[in-house]
Amino acid sequence: MRAVALALLSALGVACFVDEASTSGEGSSSSSSSSSTSTSTTAAETSSASAGPVCGDGQIEGEELCDDGPANGEGGTCTELCVFNVCGDGVRGADEACDDGNEAIYDGCTPECALEVCGDGVVQPNEACDDGNLRSGDGCSSACALESCGDGVVQRGEVCDDGNAIEDDACTSLCKPPTCGDGIVSTGNGEGCDEGPANADDAACTAGCQVAICGDGLVGPGEACDDGDDEAGDGCAPTCERDALRVFLTQSTSTGVLGGLRGADALCAEEAAMAGLSGTYYAWLGVGDVGPEQRLTVTTLPLIRTDLVQVATSLDALTLSGALMAPIDVDPFGMKIDGPAACDETSSVWTNVKTDGKADGNNDCMGWTTLGPYQMGRVGRFTSVEADWTKGCPNRPCSRLLRLYCFEG
Repeated sequence: MRAVALALLSALGVACFVDEASTSGEGSSSSSSSSSTSTSTTAAETSSASAGPVCGDGQIEGEELCDDGPANGEGGTCTELCVFNVCGDGVRGADEACDDGNEAIYDGCTPECALEVCGDGVVQPNEACDDGNLRSGDGCSSACALESCGDGVVQRGEVCDDGNAIEDDACTSLCKPPTCGDGIVSTGNGEGCDEGPANADDAACTAGCQVAICGDGLVGPGEACDDGDDEAGDGCAPTCERDALRVFLTQSTSTGVLGGLRGADALCAEEAAMAGLSGTYYAWLGVGDVGPEQRLTVTTLPLIRTDLVQVATSLDALTLSGALMAPIDVDPFGMKIDGPAACDETSSVWTNVKTDGKADGNNDCMGWTTLGPYQMGRVGRFTSVEADWTKGCPNRPCSRLLRLYCFEG
């Protein structure tokens, strides 16, 4: 309206000046000059008015929603097009950290026009994790990296973390100090091997994390024995092979209720283990028609006491002659047990075995399982080297407390 009004006024002014000039001859030259000046001024105003609003002049005009003058544009509240700066228009506004003109994620700028950074809870392409905080020790580090053993940071559940995979230092790849049994060979800590749960004193890698070898005192794979020395004739040769079999008299005494042959063998094994004797041990007992002759399979090696005194050149020789070279009166620790020379109860041993190694009938406390008021057991005398070492003394009631002979088989 403003432009239209100015145009009408201009037109009316020109017409008046023309009428005055035509009716008066005097002063036509000044009138003409005045009219020209007036017309020129009016045209400039008309031209200015017809140009419309100018975005950036600081005036909100026409269809402009805003106009902050020179402040329009990047970082302002009003753009260079004089519309309000909003998130998503591609122009970073005053309250925006970024604006890439889209609603995509993982491109550095969120749909809310915030910079995508570690700690915003959104996993970006260059992040392994993002738990919405910048705390380490909760599984996702302050650098948005997954926390794991070997990253150099001691996390929950780790004892140490030196950031390397070197096993021979103070912190293993399991983020724990090296220990025998962890499955990691730490030579710097004196380990020769480590098979983890498979470590055992009878395995290739001992319970002490050392490679099993002949002479270490542990019976390892391929060894029949290992007494930890180089002495021959003591039951175990320097090559860890049997060169003799050991026999001993039990320290403990028992009634004739032994739990059968199996229970008696278990008693022998228990005492042998207590003394640190390797090998398998059997009680010198007979039940029915089963005697040591059937149960002891190695028959050609010398028989020695645990104090290394030989009692027979072999089991075959013993069962053939029926006599001993020395009495079996030494316990598994090599200690002598004294007893009377006669068939006294204190020198008696449960046997039910004849001199040839065969069972001696049913004088066995019902298979070494029953006391009974009339049950009797055959006995020998541990102070003897004659036939009565195994048979010849009077039978004893099964309620008596007597010892056993134990033979390595």
